[in-house]
Amino acid sequence: MKNCDIIIHANCASDSLEKCIESILKNTDLQNNRLVIICDKSADEKAIAFAETCTNKKIKNVLLIKSEESLTLEKAANIGIKLSDDDVLLLSPGTEATKGWLEKIQRCAYSAENIATSTPLSSSVPIASIPNYAGENEIPKGYDLESFQSLIDRASYRDYPEIPAGNGRCLFIKREALDNAGFFDEGAYGEWQCAVEDFCYRCLNRGYRHALCDDAVVYSKSGQLSLGNCKSASDEKLKAKYPFYKEKTDKWHDCYPLEYINKNIGYNLCLNNHNANILVLVHAWEQRPYDHKDIGGATLHAYDLIKGLASKYNFHVLAPYNGVYCLCSYWETGEESVTMYSTISDCYFNGLFSAEYSKMLEGLIRIFNIGMIHIQHMVGHYFDIINILSKKKIPLLISLHDLYSICPLVNRIDCDGKYCISSDEAKCSYCLSRNGDIYAGIKLKKTENTSVWKGLWGKLFSYADSIVAPSEAEKGIIISEYGYLNIDVIEHGIDASVEETFDIGPDTEFNVAFIGCITKIKGKKIIEELIHYASRFNDNIHFHLFGHIDSSKSLQAHKNFTYHGPYYRNHLSKLFNENNIKLVCIFSIWPESYSYTLAESIANNVPVLAMDIGAVGERVKKNKSGWLLKTDASIPEIYQAIKDIFKDKEGYRNVVKSVSENKPVSIAGMCSEYDKLYSAFKLERKKIEAEKLRSFLKTNYLYSVSFEMKQNAFGREKKEISAAYEEVIAGMLSSNTWRIGRFLTWFPRKIKDLIKQNRV
Repeated sequence: MKNCDIIIHANCASDSLEKCIESILKNTDLQNNRLVIICDKSADEKAIAFAETCTNKKIKNVLLIKSEESLTLEKAANIGIKLSDDDVLLLSPGTEATKGWLEKIQRCAYSAENIATSTPLSSSVPIASIPNYAGENEIPKGYDLESFQSLIDRASYRDYPEIPAGNGRCLFIKREALDNAGFFDEGAYGEWQCAVEDFCYRCLNRGYRHALCDDAVVYSKSGQLSLGNCKSASDEKLKAKYPFYKEKTDKWHDCYPLEYINKNIGYNLCLNNHNANILVLVHAWEQRPYDHKDIGGATLHAYDLIKGLASKYNFHVLAPYNGVYCLCSYWETGEESVTMYSTISDCYFNGLFSAEYSKMLEGLIRIFNIGMIHIQHMVGHYFDIINILSKKKIPLLISLHDLYSICPLVNRIDCDGKYCISSDEAKCSYCLSRNGDIYAGIKLKKTENTSVWKGLWGKLFSYADSIVAPSEAEKGIIISEYGYLNIDVIEHGIDASVEETFDIGPDTEFNVAFIGCITKIKGKKIIEELIHYASRFNDNIHFHLFGHIDSSKSLQAHKNFTYHGPYYRNHLSKLFNENNIKLVCIFSIWPESYSYTLAESIANNVPVLAMDIGAVGERVKKNKSGWLLKTDASIPEIYQAIKDIFKDKEGYRNVVKSVSENKPVSIAGMCSEYDKLYSAFKLERKKIEAEKLRSFLKTNYLYSVSFEMKQNAFGREKKEISAAYEEVIAGMLSSNTWRIGRFLTWFPRKIKDLIKQNRV
C-alpha cells in the first residue's frame, strides 16, 4: 500500500477543526502518512491559529497551506491532490477519526486491484450511515466514539461491499485512479458531493469500482457541512451527464442492498446493552403496529408492553408473516426486523409439531441470548416449545387473550355460529373438521383431538413460571378447564386523556357507535339485523361504524347508518366528538377476555350497551359503565333498550358520571405490574456469539430480500395479468367479437400477442 496524504479544507468553526485534527494526531501513523490542512481567507481565524500551532510544534508530516482567496471544496481538494504523489484521503473538518481508521480504510481499498475509492461508515453520511441508514445518527446511548468503534471491530463482516459512489465527508482515493480519471471538476456543479459523484462515475467508466469500508467508523457530527445527497439542480446536471450511472445509483438507494450491515450493528447494540433479552411469541405483528388501523387486542397489548418497558428489556417478537416468520426486535434506542429463513411453507400449521420450527426457535434462543419467553399467543406456533423448555430451563410467562388453550377454534364458536361449552369429543371433532382452518389454520390429524390439544396445553402450562389473564372472567373460564393453575390478573392498559363528558340534552338525533373489526364473533349478525330493523322507524337514532365490517356496502343503503372505515386508536376521541356519539354497543357472542372496544369507549367517556358475557359483562357491572343485555336478547328488545337509554336522561347522566370516575388501567400501570413479574425471574445473560449472529443476520437478510423481490414480482405479475385480462374482455365486447365464431379465432391470436409482450 502507498502512503497517504490526508487533506482537510479548514472551512468550519475552530472547535470542530480542533477535535478533528486531535483525533487524527491521536489515531494516525504520521510517520508514513501526512496531514495537509488548507486554509483560505474565509476560514475562522481561530481555526487558522490552531492549524498554525500544529505546524509550529513541528509535528512530523503536518503541512499548512494558506490561500488568499476563498476556495470551493473542489478547488481545495485539487490543491491538496496536486501537492501529493501518494494516495489521498479527503476529510471534512466536522469529522472525528477512530483508532486504526486509516489502516482499515486502506485495507479495504487494497482488497482488490480495481477499487478506486473507499468510504468508511459514519454517523450521518447517507450512503454509509449507522446505525440507521440515511439518517442523522448520534453516537449510541451508553457509548463513546472509541467504544462504538470497538463494537464495530467485533461485529463487522469486513465484506467491503461495492457502492455506486463514495461520499465526500471521508473519501480515500488511490493515486492510480486519480492519474487515470483526473481530478475534481471545479466549476460544473457548485456542490461538493455532486463533484465527488462525477469523479466516481468517471472511475466507473474506466473499469474501477468503489467500496464501503464496513469495519471503520468516522464520526460526522450532525449539521456539519451539507455533504450528503446532491440538490435538485446539480443532480439534474449529473443525470444529464451520466444517465445510466445515476439511474443505477437511485435504484441502489431505493433497494439499499447493504441493510444487513445496519441490522448487524443494530442487533449488536441491542445484545450488548446489558439488558435481558425476552422472546415474545405472538400470532400477528407489524414492526410498528400503531401505524396500522386494523390490529387485534393481543397485538396492541404486546406493543404497549414493549414500548413501556424497552428501556429495561430487549424484546424480540417472533410472529408468522406472509407464510414465513419475521423477527422484530425493540430496545431502548432502536428497533430492527428480519424475515426468517425457513422451509416451513405456511406458518399456520397442519399438525402440532414441526422439526423446522423447533430448529429455528432453538437457534433464536441461542443466538439472541434469550433469558425468558413470553407467549402472547400460540396461533402460528408449534408445541415443540415444550421440549425446548424442558432442555433449556428458560423462564416462561403466558398471557391469556382468548380460549385458544381450551379449543383450537380460539373463541369456542361452533359450526352453528354459537358459543359452545360442550365437552363432547364427537361434536368437537366435527367442528374442527369443518371450521379449523377458518380460525387458526389448524387441521388436526385423525389421531389428534381436543383431549390431545388440552393435554399439550396442560403440559405447556406446567412449564409456565407465571400465567396472566386480563380479567377475572377469563381466569375463571381457564381454571374451570385446568383447575390446578395459578393465574394472576393484570388488566391491559389504555391511556385516557379525555376530560369532556357527554349528556343527552335537547338532542334531536341520538348517535350510536360500533367500533372495531366486526366479525361473526363480534356480533356481526346482530348489528346487521339491528340496523335493518331500526330503519323501519323514525326514532332519530343513527348508527355509526368506526372500524370494518364486510357488509358495509349493503348497510350503507340504510339512511340510519354511516360507515366511517378503519381508524387509528388515538383518533377515536376526535371521531366521537365530531359525530356526537352518545353510546357504544358491544354485541360479542363469546366471553371476551378483555375487550379493547370497551376500554376505548370508557377512556373517551362514552357509556356502553353490551351483552352480559365474559369480561365485558364483568367490567360493566363492576364499574357501572353502561347497560347489559341478556345474551339471547331479540333484535326488538335490543332496539327498545337503546330507546329506553336515551329516554332516561337522569339515568344516562348517572352512568356517564360513573364512567368518568372509573377509568381503565393506564399503560404505565400495566407495565409496572408486568415489570414486577419480569424482575422476579433471574434472567440469565451470556456473552454474545458474534460470529453466529453475523451469519444468522446475513443469511436471513439475503433471504428476506429474495422473498420481497418474489412478492413484488408476484404483485406485478397479478397486475399485468389483470390488465391483460381486461384488454381481452374489452376486445370481446368490441366489434362484435363476442360472437362465438369470431371470438374463437380472435382470442388465441390476442393471447399470443400478449405473450410476446411478456404480459402473460
